[in-house]
Parts: sequence; C-alpha cells; structure tokens
Amino acid sequence: MVNNSGPVEGIVAGYTGNSFTVQAVLATLLASAVYNALELIIIIFFMFHHYFNLYFWSLMVTAAFGVIPQSVGLFLKYFELATISIPVTLSTVGWCIMATGHSLVLYSRLHFVLFNKLALRLILFLIIADAVIFQVPQIVVSYGSIYAEHTKFPAAFNTWESVQITGFFVQEFIISSVFIVQTLKILQLHPE
Repeated sequence: MVNNSGPVEGIVAGYTGNSFTVQAVLATLLASAVYNALELIIIIFFMFHHYFNLYFWSLMVTAAFGVIPQSVGLFLKYFELATISIPVTLSTVGWCIMATGHSLVLYSRLHFVLFNKLALRLILFLIIADAVIFQVPQIVVSYGSIYAEHTKFPAAFNTWESVQITGFFVQEFIISSVFIVQTLKILQLHPE
C-alpha cells in the first residue's frame, strides 16, 4: 500500500477518515454526477432528431459509459462496498471513456468555427494520440497497483495520474483556444 498522509490512499484504498461530513460530501457529489449523466441521456433523446452524428454519440457514450461507471466505481472504492478490482475496473474504464469523450464532444462542434480540414484532422489525431499515450499506461499502473506484488506501482500510479491530467488539460486548452480564436475571427468578420 501507498503511504500517503491523506485519508484516501491512491487507487488501492477507500476513504479511511472518520468525518461524516467528508463522507456525505463524497456521496453527494458522486450521486450528483450520476444524476446529471442520467438527465443528460434523457435530454439527448428528446432534443436530438438525428442519432448518427459524432456529437450525439460522443455525448451519449461519455455520459452513459464514462461519467456513470467512473462515479459508481469511486463510490464503491471510497466506501469499500466491493472488492478493489470492481471499483478500479469501473473507475478506470469510466475515466478513459470520459476523458476522451469530452474531447470528442468539443471536436464534434469544432467544424462550425474552424474550416481548415487539415487543422481538424490534426486535432482529431491529437485526441486519439493522447488517448493512447496517456490512458494505456494508466490502465497498466491501475491494475499493477492492485494485483502486482511490486510496491512501486502505487507510486507510479500517483505520478502518472498527475502526468495524465496535465496532458489532458493541455489538450483541452488547445481545443478550447482554437474555439475561442476562431469564434473571435468570425465575430470580427460579421460585427452586427
């Protein structure tokens, strides 16, 4: 096990503190995420008239197979309601789908403001490359932390988690910046 000073020990342990307030906040936030994902799924079916585009599927998959499993997995882990392999599987799969799914939601709307096909392809390549580069090692260190006898996996998990989050932040920053810059260019062309 990882020797952390906090009440949650990386991926291998649940919440070990005794604060009811922290437990209530954790449960409330995770339940809120599940509720919002379910609400989004219902709204998507009422609002969309075409179910065959990237925007529809990226929203659906991210909500149904990303946010919900991630939240349920973390809930099971924090409150130690299942053996560690179940919450790790749910939260790892959920995280991978959710992180890439959010980027695909942004990408699916990018063609409204960015008309350069090469730039769109490069951004899609960035999303796919980041998914492979950051998520495959995350899966390895996640399962290595709970199944391997080697004690360096939990430390590697904590380090790689920070690297991965930084990488996805940079990716989202790039995509969002392209959105903002292109939108400003369009607004300057048509100042009404």
